[in-house]
Amino acid sequence: MPFFNQNNHFSKRNNMVDSLYIVQNSCFVTTTIMAIVLAISRFHVKWINKNYETSRWILVFAMMVLAVHYLLQMLLGLRAKSDMIGATVNILFYAPVAILITYSILHVECNVRNRNRYRTASIATYLLILAIFGVGYLTKGDLQMPIASYAMLALLVIYIVVATYILVTINTKKRKIISQEIGGDIQTYINYTRSSVLILAGPSLMAVFAIHSRTLLLFAAPFFLISLIIFITTFVALGHNLQPMTELLNNEDSDDLTPNNEASQAQPTNKLSAERSNAIAEAIKKWHDEKGFRDSSITITALSKLIRIDRRELSLHLGQHHNCSFRIWLSELRFNEAKRLMLEHPEFSNEALSADCGLSSHAQLYNIFRSKTGMSPKEWKERNIANNTCE
Repeated sequence: MPFFNQNNHFSKRNNMVDSLYIVQNSCFVTTTIMAIVLAISRFHVKWINKNYETSRWILVFAMMVLAVHYLLQMLLGLRAKSDMIGATVNILFYAPVAILITYSILHVECNVRNRNRYRTASIATYLLILAIFGVGYLTKGDLQMPIASYAMLALLVIYIVVATYILVTINTKKRKIISQEIGGDIQTYINYTRSSVLILAGPSLMAVFAIHSRTLLLFAAPFFLISLIIFITTFVALGHNLQPMTELLNNEDSDDLTPNNEASQAQPTNKLSAERSNAIAEAIKKWHDEKGFRDSSITITALSKLIRIDRRELSLHLGQHHNCSFRIWLSELRFNEAKRLMLEHPEFSNEALSADCGLSSHAQLYNIFRSKTGMSPKEWKERNIANNTCE
């Protein structure tokens, strides 16, 4: 009977090792593919956004670090030897990966000052983790260091929680700025900023908490892998539609320009003189007559440079004379142009109309018509061509 029990024990242990190898191999293959996908997708973007491209290569490096980690785990059998050894090595690799992924998100959403603050705090955190590891190794003489390992784990958990809070706070703040300063469709950006943190935070914490238990880790690993795939896919999708916003994010004064809502921007505390407002109106009219709104990447900063008007004055002018933000004003211009083109060129497809009006996609055209008329572009065109009227 003891013989059979012993065989059963060895059988379970071998099954556990086999499952561990399958999970590690899956993680290695997945992270390698994600790195390749990120790199290749560089050649399929509409606009070159410096912040986004930097984030791309940060993520490529993060995926490569993960791939190397899983390869080492398989080749050296670290987790198979001991859960404590495997967990300690996990933390040494997971900590910089968490830092890199967080920094890649911040690089799309933050100005230079905030990114530098985060980088300094992150480096200090990882150096502290390395210091704890060094003390533990010198004390124990090997990687079996439970006290040091759990202390490293505690720091990693605290880092992930704090980083998640920072990202959520910044996401909320920056979405307000970008929604008012950029003229194009920002729904893709909003979807990314909302989902990027939530997608990774939960599964990452689940995997980290299970890091010292092989059984729990085998359960948590698939969820982490799925969340990582969704995150990378979302990031790649963002690159196909993200408009250049480096100047806006790097503008150190942008935080001071963030109102609580669009109405507050439409009612500025300072007023322009009639003479100055007329000058701005003339500059805007010239830009409008030249169909400048057809540029789908135009921002209030770019427009202010084109017409040589201070950005604050331009924002004040739109608030005083149009009672709206830049984004709403530009959307109205493009909406009116779309209606004109529909009546003059009913043969135009929605894609052609979107391009001629400066809209980033036919989905944005649909959303504008649905919000302003309650109808789709096709329905509006059919009704107004039949009636030969323009709403």
